[in-house]
Amino acid sequence: MNFGSAAIELCGYCGPGLPPYNTSVLGNIFDMTEIGPTSRARTAIFSDENGVIIADNQIYVRGAVDPNVTGIALAEPCLDVNVPRQPDP
Repeated sequence: MNFGSAAIELCGYCGPGLPPYNTSVLGNIFDMTEIGPTSRARTAIFSDENGVIIADNQIYVRGAVDPNVTGIALAEPCLDVNVPRQPDP
């Protein structure tokens, strides 16, 4: 549960060390519900890296829609990224 904060960031500019590559984010549940008095902008899964698979995750906010929540954000220069669309029920 990631109340009021970002959850997963796959980025090369976030700190020292090598950037992630060939990373999978699979089968997670992200509760992005804000518990504080003010909702802040936050993203469940962010990636600007190559070779990433993002699949079979559940991302939700309890209660009313929160316009400050982004489920999945992809940014340049990511290449070879696979985010399969879930079939309609």
